[in-house]
Amino acid sequence: LNVRDISERNRVRAQLEVQNAVARVLADAVNLDQSIPEILQALCNNLDWELSEFWAVDPEQNILAFNFAWSLPGFDLRSFLDISQHTRIHPGEGLAGRVRQRAGAIHVADISHEENFVRRTEVEALSLKTAVGFPIRSREAVIGVFTLFSLRTRHVDEELLSMLNTVGAQIGQFIARKRAEQQISESEDRYHYLFENSADLILTFAPDGSILHLNATWLRTLGYSREDLMKMRIFDIVAPEDQESCQALIEHALTTGSLNKVELTFKTRDGRLVIVEGSINCRYGVAGVEYCNAIFQDVTKRREVDRMKNEFISVVSHELRTPLTSIRGSLGLLAGGALRKDPEKAERMLDIALKNTERLVRLINDILDIEKIESGKISLDIQPLDAADLVMQASATMHAMADANHVRMEVRPARGTVYADRDRMLQTLTNLLSNAIKFSPPENRISIISEPRDTGLLIRVRDQGRGIPHHKLQTIFERFQQVDASDSRDKGGTGLGLAICRSIVQQHGGAIWVDSTEGLGSEFFVLLPRFQPENSSVLPTH
Repeated sequence: LNVRDISERNRVRAQLEVQNAVARVLADAVNLDQSIPEILQALCNNLDWELSEFWAVDPEQNILAFNFAWSLPGFDLRSFLDISQHTRIHPGEGLAGRVRQRAGAIHVADISHEENFVRRTEVEALSLKTAVGFPIRSREAVIGVFTLFSLRTRHVDEELLSMLNTVGAQIGQFIARKRAEQQISESEDRYHYLFENSADLILTFAPDGSILHLNATWLRTLGYSREDLMKMRIFDIVAPEDQESCQALIEHALTTGSLNKVELTFKTRDGRLVIVEGSINCRYGVAGVEYCNAIFQDVTKRREVDRMKNEFISVVSHELRTPLTSIRGSLGLLAGGALRKDPEKAERMLDIALKNTERLVRLINDILDIEKIESGKISLDIQPLDAADLVMQASATMHAMADANHVRMEVRPARGTVYADRDRMLQTLTNLLSNAIKFSPPENRISIISEPRDTGLLIRVRDQGRGIPHHKLQTIFERFQQVDASDSRDKGGTGLGLAICRSIVQQHGGAIWVDSTEGLGSEFFVLLPRFQPENSSVLPTH
């Protein structure tokens, strides 16, 4: 072998060492930034160049920005690095800019004779003679440029340039792979976030019903821990009355591959029932169905609203139809002339029509009132009020009705300042007093008494009427709930008064409840939260 052959072999070996060294660096690297210093070092050590640097593409500004440099010992790079860090290279500008524009390796044999060379003064100050640059390409786009410098005038042949292009492509593949891995990881993170935080109940289960995976909404809805649910089958959390239906639905889904408009009822840990709607889709493998995905929406509240709406419509329809039928009958008799010879009976028919018309007006007004209050369309005007004057005004309003019904009224108001909406609280108290009067036998007594209670004011309205059955104490404040169905006809009520009272008191942040013994009377309590008593707590009895 002659010297030329040995030199050629050494050159080939060095180039292979570069590729192997870069491959080892990339194999252990987490990202490109971590691997850049080691790649620069491997290039210099294996190719015997003194200085190497990396320029990264800034796609927003369409420039190359300095990233990192490495050199053999003995170089003072402080001034050179300071200039480099503030240098921005445009496409076609200098060695790095031309490499980027060409998307291939370029050799500069003598830097001193190169007019288009960025930082030539600083490079020559380091006595650097020869330079070579090669691109990093990822998915056909140049994303960075490596440049190498030597103190000697170096001959760079096409084989070296080709090898450097290969190294650049190798690094580009690494970057593309890492970016793909990052995108997959980010996609998985997004999916996991959406899966766990979805308002829907998402579930994966095996063909035998075993739960394989589920999101956090199940935990919040059913009250079980994830560990508990992962030990169960879907049939274990379905309500007993839905067991057979659930089994049939899953068998149908396994047969057809999917099922839409599924409705099931699940049972929570504390025994509540949760109604869901959704779909089931099966995923197939070599041996058939491997697992099923189910997505449900909790429609429990919606079903309750629907039930209440239907009930409301039914009751309102009845309440409207009854007086309208009476009005139509009365007016029909009058219009037909059947009562022309009986003016007294005609007058009674007109009176019936008038009373039923008034009842319809009260019903419509009450419906509108409660809807506005509960929807928040009526805002309360909370003001400091004279508590005694509020109670006295309510009782004075109802005195005429009490006298007409031969009912005595006892009033004992507390002195102080209560924070409330005057009109709405008068509406509440007069409603309670009206009920007390209507349901009290003649020659009996009702009372309205207010007294401090902690930081609030407690108002009590008591009657000596028929009382409320125990099983109706909880529902008496609901819409259209009355002790006796005939009360709306005999007493002129709409069944909405107490519901309105409850809405008004709750908007004040207070509470309303009733205590009653059937046959002995009832006592309604209204607690308003803000009250400042005076020194003398109670006014004299009226």
